[in-house]
Amino acid sequence: MLVAIINKKRDYKILREQGWYRVPVKSVKWSWPPKWVAFYQTSIFGDEAYAVNYYGHVRDYRQAKRTELFPKEKPNPKSGKEYYQIWFDSLPRGMAFTLYDARATYDID
Repeated sequence: MLVAIINKKRDYKILREQGWYRVPVKSVKWSWPPKWVAFYQTSIFGDEAYAVNYYGHVRDYRQAKRTELFPKEKPNPKSGKEYYQIWFDSLPRGMAFTLYDARATYDID
């Protein structure tokens, strides 16, 4: 299983509404493709932050340039980057579990 980090609202919206997510080709250092992807949500997600709330079974994938994934995006340094675009059968809400940063200190009452 791949754990993907979602740290932008736009990526979350694409995932939930269009059913796909992207992974930079250069970041893949394991066997590809994964069968499952879990989505870790960062601080911008308020009550759903620091947790894996959704997961999905990989239905299909392809390699594509960023300009193919975001044709309306203005040219920028990332425009030529290669990504894996991954589609999912569905994105059920799983048993949420929180991941804590081992570098931080937590007060437990």
